[in-house]
Amino acid sequence: MKTIITANPITKLVINPTSNPAWSRIRVEQTKLAVNDGIMQMNKRSALVNFETEKAEAFANLLVAGQEYPIEGTIVVKESTTPFWNGQEPKINPATGEALVDAKGNYIYRTTEFVNDVEAKDELIAHAAAVEYTNPVAKKAAEEDIAAETITEETVETV
Repeated sequence: MKTIITANPITKLVINPTSNPAWSRIRVEQTKLAVNDGIMQMNKRSALVNFETEKAEAFANLLVAGQEYPIEGTIVVKESTTPFWNGQEPKINPATGEALVDAKGNYIYRTTEFVNDVEAKDELIAHAAAVEYTNPVAKKAAEEDIAAETITEETVETV
């Protein structure tokens, strides 16, 4: 499976700065063949790969949009009940617009990552069909459709 370097759809740049000038990133994509519910489909995945800015610039001639990424690997999906970065929004069900939770009522967060291990597997969390909340903060947040981090102990006591 090929990993292709892509330009940032907004900046149109291949090597993009981050908020820290010492670091830059590129975007890579893969298209994977998958079978879900007996239907074969092509799934496109993308991930950001971080570089020290001075090294990314040194490899600029190897990092060209549309070209194959020179490092063998795969893009995996990782899910967690803890956000991967500050301010990350939980995973959303596109059909309902609702945040997805696990069986304990914890929000599920998702990210993608390029890894060198071509055999690496996705790390997924099962979504709850019917939620039985054991976490009072998550329960209150779901009931009032508000972000869990805005709930105080005082608010939870009213549950």
